[in-house]
Amino acid sequence: LPGYGEGTVEERTQLMEDTVAAAFAEVAGGAAELVGEGAAKPATAERVGLITFGSGFTAAKKVLDSRAEKFLLAMTPRIPAGAGADGGFDPDLHGVPTLVSLASEDSRGTAAETVREFFLPRTDDLEYREYLSEHLIGVPDVWRRRVADDAEWLARQ
Repeated sequence: LPGYGEGTVEERTQLMEDTVAAAFAEVAGGAAELVGEGAAKPATAERVGLITFGSGFTAAKKVLDSRAEKFLLAMTPRIPAGAGADGGFDPDLHGVPTLVSLASEDSRGTAAETVREFFLPRTDDLEYREYLSEHLIGVPDVWRRRVADDAEWLARQ
C-alpha cells in the first residue's frame, strides 16, 4: 500500500492503483478459467466484480473510474478524508449493484455514518449492512452471519 516502498506517496499510490487495475483486467480476461466445477452460473468477463476490504476500496480507484466492475462488495471500506468531487476519489457507481458490509464499531477505519453518507449519492443500487463488530474483531456468530449474508448476495450477481 502507499505507506510502503520507495518513491513519493503519489508514486506509490499510482503504482498500487495500476497494479490493482492490471490484476482486475487479468482476472476479467481469464474469468472462465477461474471457476471450478459446479458453478451456479457460467463465468464471463461480464460477471466480474470487485470485492474489497478496507483500503482495498480506494486501491481499486482505476477500476472504479473505468466502470469495469459489474458489482461491488465493499467490506469495511475506508473513505479518504475529503473524498468527493474535489477530493479526487468520487466513483460513480450508478448501475453497479453495490453491497456495503460494515463493522459497526470500527475504531480503526471510517465511521459507519461517513461510509453510508459517501455511498448513498453515488449508487442507485445499494444494499447497506452493519454488523456488531470492531474492524476484524467480532464474535464468531456475527462473522459467520456476515460472510453468509455476503455470499448469498454474491450468488445473486
